[in-house]
Amino acid sequence: ARVEGFGDEWGNKWMFHYRWAREADQQSAANRIARSMMPGLSDEQYEGMAKGIVERMVNRVWFVGSSEQTAPQIEASFQQGVAQLEVHLAGRPYLFGARPAFGDFGLWGQVYNAWTDPTCGEIIDGKAFAAGLRERVATEVEKVKSEHGLTPGLAVVLVGEDPASQVYVSSKGKKTVEAGMNSFEHKLEDTTSEEDLLKLVQELNADDAVHGILVQLPLPEQIDEQKVLAAIDPDKDVDGFHVINVGRLSTGDKGAMVPCTPLGCLLLLRDQLGDLSGKNAVVVGRSNIVGKPMAQLLLGDNCTVTIAHSRTQDLPGVCREADILVAAVGRPGMIKGDWVKPGAAVIDVGINRLPPEEEGGKGKLVGDVDFEEAKAVAGAITPVPGGVGPMTIACLLANTVTAACRQAGVPAPKF
Repeated sequence: ARVEGFGDEWGNKWMFHYRWAREADQQSAANRIARSMMPGLSDEQYEGMAKGIVERMVNRVWFVGSSEQTAPQIEASFQQGVAQLEVHLAGRPYLFGARPAFGDFGLWGQVYNAWTDPTCGEIIDGKAFAAGLRERVATEVEKVKSEHGLTPGLAVVLVGEDPASQVYVSSKGKKTVEAGMNSFEHKLEDTTSEEDLLKLVQELNADDAVHGILVQLPLPEQIDEQKVLAAIDPDKDVDGFHVINVGRLSTGDKGAMVPCTPLGCLLLLRDQLGDLSGKNAVVVGRSNIVGKPMAQLLLGDNCTVTIAHSRTQDLPGVCREADILVAAVGRPGMIKGDWVKPGAAVIDVGINRLPPEEEGGKGKLVGDVDFEEAKAVAGAITPVPGGVGPMTIACLLANTVTAACRQAGVPAPKF
């Protein structure tokens, strides 16, 4: 396959087909391809698609050529193979409609993307989904303004000058205004007393123009975070951290304000997989902010849920049982590729900055999952950055609109 005019790269790609056609477990490999191309179908549908892929593709292996053929001969057989493939797939666009074309190779490029690339797990684009969600939020804001004279308002409180928190708060304010809502920013000195902060929270609770309150964490050491979170009106608790909202979520109360990051993860999973009923879900991490509410949300969608953590016996083995694997432990690259069940959906919540390679530079952002290893096994996976992160602010905006509608006694939109 390595012939003049193509080189090692193309030779390797073509030889992949040659090897695959001689693997014993062709049906399993084809099933994985089918799942990456068309998520959300039943197991029976995937089996049928896989069988069709095997039947149509194994007999086309001849067109990859051999080392005895010249480059023009290989090109001719390549084009002939594409033509035959198009004939065989006529009327079956569902097989490849979800994949983008590769280069100028059209249909063959779509097959190539899902088949020959060893990193064929579909990348879940949280950035794109979040952009669409923010657009839907803006539409609903305009609707409640025109129909009910209601402008949702979000108040964000920042205590101190933590650089990461400052950037995050600034981004929240910008996105809030872009969505057509009112943004109220309160920036306090890091010497602010707990009493003064609690006073501000009570003022915001009483302000009818404020429908959502978010106190940016962490807080300075002189302030009790739990006391501050408990002081926020549960109906304005758009972060979903108040104990009343925690209780509402755990009991299945639809009136709960849901923590933004777990909600974003759930929306990505629903979009990627469709119905989650009956799937085995493993959440690695047991924090009150992500792990526990994530498990409750998955349970609410009828998953069979396991919460795992650093003390879990045989953690890799537990992870390998998961159809849905959510990593939220704050340890860079902890979840390895061989911890992932083939075809699983992997949601990486972790955001970790590695030490910079050069002095004065910025370290690379990575998740809790070893992305390069895991994407070779997973059916779908979120990247870091660009996966879960953008969803957090988008869901915060959605929660604010929901809170505003509930407080005004008007129907809340479904996002």
